[in-house]
Amino acid sequence: MRELEQQRAEQIFQSCREEMIQTICRLVSIDSTRGEANPDAPYGFGPAQALETLLEQARKLGFRVKNYQGYVGAVDFGPEEPGLDILNHLDVVPGGEGWTITQPFQPLVLDGRIYGRGAADNKGPAVTVLYALYALASAGVRPRKRVRLLWGCAEETGAEDILHYYAQEPYAPMTLSPDAAFPVISSEKGRIECHFSCPLSEGFLKVLQGGATANAVPSSAWARLRDWNLENLRQAQGAIEEMTGTTFTFQQEGEDVVICAHGKGAHAASPAKGCNALTALLRLLVAVGQSLPQPIKALAHIFPPNGPLPGISWREGMTATLSMLSLEAGRLQGVCDLRFSPGSSLEEIKTELFGILEANGFQVDPQTRASDAHSVPEDSDFVKKLLRCYEAENGPSPGCRAIAGNTYAHGIPGAVAFGFAHPDIRTNTHGPDEYVSLEQLEFGGRVYLRTIQALCG
Repeated sequence: MRELEQQRAEQIFQSCREEMIQTICRLVSIDSTRGEANPDAPYGFGPAQALETLLEQARKLGFRVKNYQGYVGAVDFGPEEPGLDILNHLDVVPGGEGWTITQPFQPLVLDGRIYGRGAADNKGPAVTVLYALYALASAGVRPRKRVRLLWGCAEETGAEDILHYYAQEPYAPMTLSPDAAFPVISSEKGRIECHFSCPLSEGFLKVLQGGATANAVPSSAWARLRDWNLENLRQAQGAIEEMTGTTFTFQQEGEDVVICAHGKGAHAASPAKGCNALTALLRLLVAVGQSLPQPIKALAHIFPPNGPLPGISWREGMTATLSMLSLEAGRLQGVCDLRFSPGSSLEEIKTELFGILEANGFQVDPQTRASDAHSVPEDSDFVKKLLRCYEAENGPSPGCRAIAGNTYAHGIPGAVAFGFAHPDIRTNTHGPDEYVSLEQLEFGGRVYLRTIQALCG
């Protein structure tokens, strides 16, 4: 009987393909980067609009829905007793520069892919799981316990949205997050999002700006300098471009020189896939060396364009990204993103990182966030069931994987990330020309059809 329900559900799911694509595109067209808080929109208009758009679609499909004060939306299938929570997010990182296929919030379906910011991370999977749930309901599946889809609005900026939700509701016995890759992500690196600052008078450095979000490699950065020698900058340009993989443009504006650094965006969990425009700009300023303020020299030393941070005991698998920097109202403010593998001590790394910043005159801000590594036993019954569901669609799997990124599963007892990306396919997450493959969405949908039924059907 279960196999017949599975086949019927797959047929219904496939019949919804075009509607699913349209829904994804509608969501991708909404710029849901974090904005100014408003009543019922704690993360701004964009995330709130994306959440209500998808909740309304779930209502049309016949599900019970609830909006938790704009922090999280919930879609329920089955009885009231909690069984399985499935966590996606609808917020995105800023669009950024360097797009060539389309613009970030102008979704385009081309050659079997949906392009646009959030298509892969995480709107495409969120919509696909909704339609998988709809297919199961339409096929007559009646779960023993409740399946609840949760859609958050602040995963990219600290995930306090999901903390707000679980302060009101209990954890489900089982929790998945389709915000990574198949087969099963049983281990996630720890993360420190360190905010720091120091006073800096304007002097000849009038503007310094780079990065838009804490968990992405900045693709661009720029500075406005008073009375700098443009020819000296050009002489240093070639060596720094070759070293960092970035390019520079210069413009003389009266007595000022404007420098723009053009790099390549990437997720801060995988900084080697990008080219950090901010650290390249700092290195160029140091190379010219015209009486630089000490904090700028210090940052160029603390955060080199490539390689480990000087002054910190480097652990295997550790990465660090200077992701944001700005000079405003006489204060230099920055953010770095550091990731570390399970087995490393969060407190030891924090002590070393904060120590080197403070030794160079920076104050570590209270809003600094830190979370230890997350791992779930690979031999648990839950993980074994997930692997069997994946293998039923894909054949033998290599087993569990570890990732550098953090998902909503991080810190939730027993939770794992499960899908949607193929581990060997790069979707340009957090970078230009982000896309999701329609084939991979359909594959993920089939896996989740089988998984939901196996766990709760």
